[in-house]
Amino acid sequence: MTTIQNDLDYLREAAGQLKDYLLSDQLFWPVGGQHAPQLTPGNLLLAKQRLQACSLTDGQQTKLADLNQQVDDLKAQWRSAWEKKAATEFTSRLRQWGHVMDELAQKKGLAYFGNEVRLRVLLELLKDEVQIIEAELTVLNNLDGRLRPQIGEGDFIWAAELQPGFPEEQYWFLYGGLSSVED
Repeated sequence: MTTIQNDLDYLREAAGQLKDYLLSDQLFWPVGGQHAPQLTPGNLLLAKQRLQACSLTDGQQTKLADLNQQVDDLKAQWRSAWEKKAATEFTSRLRQWGHVMDELAQKKGLAYFGNEVRLRVLLELLKDEVQIIEAELTVLNNLDGRLRPQIGEGDFIWAAELQPGFPEEQYWFLYGGLSSVED
């Protein structure tokens, strides 16, 4: 199954469960499928962003438009619940990203950076969804300050088909190679 089909399937399942998820106390909500990411605002936004970046068939574009409308309607209807989940996820992902940066500073996990940087992408997507606490933005900026000097110029590190959805100006951490990370 392709990444496009996986993301469409995930978005369909997530949209169908979004109201129940938003009204629950859970941050990470299983949506089915052994390898499917759990439903969170960040994972939902990432699937949407990846799909919007890809070349879709007419049928896939129609399906995506319908699913986006369904998600947007539920987000609007349950806005405060969405914002609360997104803020909670931002805090959780920021903590996880801090751990990744600590491991990278110890020269561990350099080979996994292409996968781990997904956390930083989620943080970028979530930033636009909620009012982030100033202290958390400071932490993120400090982590970025540690990472930025270690990212060399280069190509997009994820699949080339996704590049249009992640412009270098905003997603600079997805471009170039990582040599090492210093404290």
